[in-house]
Amino acid sequence: AKERGYQLETLFFNIGSDNVEQLRYACMQPDVAAVVVAGSELRREDRYLLDGIAKPMVVYDADLGSELAQVQLDNANSAYSLAQYLYAEGKRNVWYLARQIDIYNYEERRYGFAAFCADHPDFSGQILRLGNSVQEMLEALKVQLQSKKPPQAILAESFHGTLAALQLKRSHE
Repeated sequence: AKERGYQLETLFFNIGSDNVEQLRYACMQPDVAAVVVAGSELRREDRYLLDGIAKPMVVYDADLGSELAQVQLDNANSAYSLAQYLYAEGKRNVWYLARQIDIYNYEERRYGFAAFCADHPDFSGQILRLGNSVQEMLEALKVQLQSKKPPQAILAESFHGTLAALQLKRSHE
């Protein structure tokens, strides 16, 4: 892109705000050649937010309908494959740390993990929805460890769960 004289700029936009028109205006500027939307928090009903952007557009990690060019991670298969790897390594008691936010990527990852659990009755996988922030998840994880047998492995659907698990491990060293 640089060799052809293009410059990549990133605009962070909170879909819950009232500045949808500002986003459309920014995307429609003459120096904008195309728009890439990191849409993991978008739902199909949010599709209207992109209406009026008459530029080539690719949407990442959201299923907003077949009329848009989309690139999606195979979140379900990735989570399934991770559980399969742990199973092959002899791990049967696995916790999946989930946030309480239901966005496309997270839902697909949970689906993949749950599908592996359903396919392997001797796999004791549990999806634990522990909070939204690292601190909330850390505190909830401490409670879980007091009431349940510790897991042999932990999978996290986001960096929030990963950081919570790492902080907990560090505090026990």
